[in-house]
Amino acid sequence: MVYKPEHIVDLDTGAIIDADILLGDRGDTIGLSERIVEAQIRLNDISENPTEEKPIETATSDTGYYNVQELVAIQSCGITPVIPDKEFNRNMSKLSDEEALAVELTHSTVKSKEGKALLKRRGMYVERSFAHVLDAGGCRRTTLRGTEKNSKRYLIATACFNLSLLMRTLFGVGTSKQFLANLKFDFYLFFGPLFSSQKKFFAHCSSFERLIKSKIIFLIILAVEKIICLNISFSTGS
Repeated sequence: MVYKPEHIVDLDTGAIIDADILLGDRGDTIGLSERIVEAQIRLNDISENPTEEKPIETATSDTGYYNVQELVAIQSCGITPVIPDKEFNRNMSKLSDEEALAVELTHSTVKSKEGKALLKRRGMYVERSFAHVLDAGGCRRTTLRGTEKNSKRYLIATACFNLSLLMRTLFGVGTSKQFLANLKFDFYLFFGPLFSSQKKFFAHCSSFERLIKSKIIFLIILAVEKIICLNISFSTGS
């Protein structure tokens, strides 16, 4: 069985609002407007003041999500779709007045300056989230069976991606390994002049004093590295 993941990403922050695992033979446009509404409901659920929560204004995607009926449904919810048309010369005479209006509005939005900027940000944020979760996170292949089990696993992976965004916002780093590297770099940067002047410092000491001072410096380095490792160690216990 082949599955395909789907991300609904905030183009302002890059955070994954909703993620789902779909069957490989299912069309991308099936239930698109319903999934967008569910994402809005999820945003309202986590908000402290749902009544003051700003609604979704635009829905940006690629040509694979273009469907005239879904465009009408999305616009009826007060959301502006920014989805390029996969047909270069669409026959408007075959469409109803409501569908023709939805196609024209979507076409003008895609050609506008704001629409082009949103499509550019979509390529930056959405594709980056797939690269982190699927490639770096190892979720491109699975040994689980069933949509339910794969969805649970994938939701945990996307939650970790959002957690890394939060860590990068609060601490400037997105992973614990990068946090450890930055701490070690800052330590050696601070004590670097002391280590570089060891020869000058030990030149005026006896051999016994040199031995004592070198051991003290070694213990300081060892203690600091041990503290760093203890503070940021993580385990995946069975």
